[in-house]
Amino acid sequence: MAKNYVDGSDTFEAWRQNRSAIAVWAIGTFEQHGYHLPLMTDALLGEHLARRVAEHFQAALLPTLPFGTSLEHKGFRGSMTLPPKILMGIVKQVASELEAQRFRFLFIVNGHGGNFILGPTVREINRADRKIKVLLVNGWEHRRTGSPGDIHSGKIETSMVLALRPDLVGQDRPRH
Repeated sequence: MAKNYVDGSDTFEAWRQNRSAIAVWAIGTFEQHGYHLPLMTDALLGEHLARRVAEHFQAALLPTLPFGTSLEHKGFRGSMTLPPKILMGIVKQVASELEAQRFRFLFIVNGHGGNFILGPTVREINRADRKIKVLLVNGWEHRRTGSPGDIHSGKIETSMVLALRPDLVGQDRPRH
């Protein structure tokens, strides 16, 4: 099945021919997810949802930003965090680049609950009455199942990674 959106695997010419005014961008994080899930879990889940959005709108899918703000995981080996101001600056710069290319909408798919700065950043961009408008989609807000306490490397995230990339889930996963 041929894809109906463009992404980083496509050429400049394919992007030029794609007439969508919509760009989609996942922002995840790179942090510990227990002993059984990969550090890229939030980026992986955000990218999956972003790809679905891009397919739906026949849009342009940007490469996932794998780093976010993970201050709560600082010190865990392998976990990386961007200070909120740095993440804010990256988002503003990407929005400006897209606006210069005549994109009018940017869907940011947030794969990590700790990326709190995205909300204020999106509001700041949208209040500036620019040509580009940004919509923030928090992936976890669209899950249909789960309990309130199951938010980090529990049954929900484990099940989702098992569905997408079972090869990345260790055997020492929780068995509640």
